[in-house]
Amino acid sequence: HQEIVDGIAELSTYSVRATRLGEGLVLTWVRHGSSDRQEQRLADLQRLGNLGWASWNLLTHEVTWSSHVYALLGRDTESGPVALDDLPGLALPEDGSALAHAIARLLRDGRPFDLPFRIRTTAGLRHLRAVAEAVPDSHGTPVEVHGVIQDLTAQRSAELALVESERAILTQHDVLLAERTLAGRLQDALLPLPTRPVRLAGL
Repeated sequence: HQEIVDGIAELSTYSVRATRLGEGLVLTWVRHGSSDRQEQRLADLQRLGNLGWASWNLLTHEVTWSSHVYALLGRDTESGPVALDDLPGLALPEDGSALAHAIARLLRDGRPFDLPFRIRTTAGLRHLRAVAEAVPDSHGTPVEVHGVIQDLTAQRSAELALVESERAILTQHDVLLAERTLAGRLQDALLPLPTRPVRLAGL
């Protein structure tokens, strides 16, 4: 519903319900505040971007994940989130060491990171991306870490399919080149071209 507030057109969102009550009708409506709309936009952003947010408080050790992070990491909400230091343990062993190194540098030097890693879930291999930054106190010591986990599986699958297609094209090109070279050698063996000009009588 569009309302005029202080001479400015403002779009407001309402939830409206109507139900029968005896011979009458009960009508209720709830106006959603800007915080409700922000939460809905954040939920839409997570769904459309296939990503979720996480935060780790380094002083209280409190960890907060959005519901989409649980889904991306194939972890149920009853198990709860994992500490930042335990995050590399969810990755494949060959990716976990790079993630652990990036987290150590973030906690030691406050350096943000943007790193791809893979995990194995019940749905199969998943390609993820972790982006994180530290929030320092007045002395520059990291006290909180904010991060985003994004699913890149579909994009990575498309890239791998493209690489395989290019490899197949190059292989086919090499085969055709080899066949052409072999055909040239056979032709030269059967009908060799003269190495010097041929002089025919009368021509």
